[in-house]
Amino acid sequence: MGCSRLRNKKKNALAKYQDEYLYLEDVQDQLKSFVSPEDSINQVKNIINTWLKYQTLLGAADKNLGDSAPYFNQLLEDYKNSLYIYHYESQQIAKNLDTVVTDSLIKKYYDLNAGNFELKRNIVKIWYAKFPKAFVQVKEVLPYFKNANPNSLGYVNEFCTQYASNHFVSNTEWLYFDEIGKEIPLDPLYDQLKFIQNNKYKEFTDDNYLYVLSIIDYKVKNNVSPLEMVYPQIKQMIINERKVSLLNKNQGDLLKKAIEKGDAKIL
Repeated sequence: MGCSRLRNKKKNALAKYQDEYLYLEDVQDQLKSFVSPEDSINQVKNIINTWLKYQTLLGAADKNLGDSAPYFNQLLEDYKNSLYIYHYESQQIAKNLDTVVTDSLIKKYYDLNAGNFELKRNIVKIWYAKFPKAFVQVKEVLPYFKNANPNSLGYVNEFCTQYASNHFVSNTEWLYFDEIGKEIPLDPLYDQLKFIQNNKYKEFTDDNYLYVLSIIDYKVKNNVSPLEMVYPQIKQMIINERKVSLLNKNQGDLLKKAIEKGDAKIL
């Protein structure tokens, strides 16, 4: 029966390289999307050609390894073991890791590690909009930009959505000033810090547009980042610390059990 099965399998072989065979059942899943027989035949030819190229390349590499073969075998063994461990630990993380991080815990972490969250660039809260220069109705909204009253936020956003070419209007979200600086026609030699500190409201124009900028709040680099800006980062840091702790505990528990069973011992 064994010889009969081997003959039947070889009968379904599509290609051969030395002792390696490519069988019809190996490629059937790749052919399900091909409806016409002609498409299937062409695809099978491509699969066979790709497989033969791969096998001949692998054979040449194996033949030319020479004295390096043990080294590569060890690399493969190490990679296989690392892959096993990675998938096992991923399952442990998915099953046991607590990913709920409360606001109070994030605030506590921030307060204890504030020195680690130093600003590297200047940040601002702004009302900004870019209007076509010919748009005369812009006069209706300019007073709101000058006052930047939070109660006007909804109206200003609605107005800008309808008429502005680009806008960002928020009393809560921080931006790096570099990002908004790219949007407005600033003097290339301007001093960013002085500009931020001395321009609560500013209008710019070029040939085609009017740019309106109101700076609601700012923080300069080398100061501590505001909590809301590093909130997602801190949350991920806490989760990562929990992940490391979970994996270390799991490794310790496994070793302890192995020692108790006599499977692991120091000789």
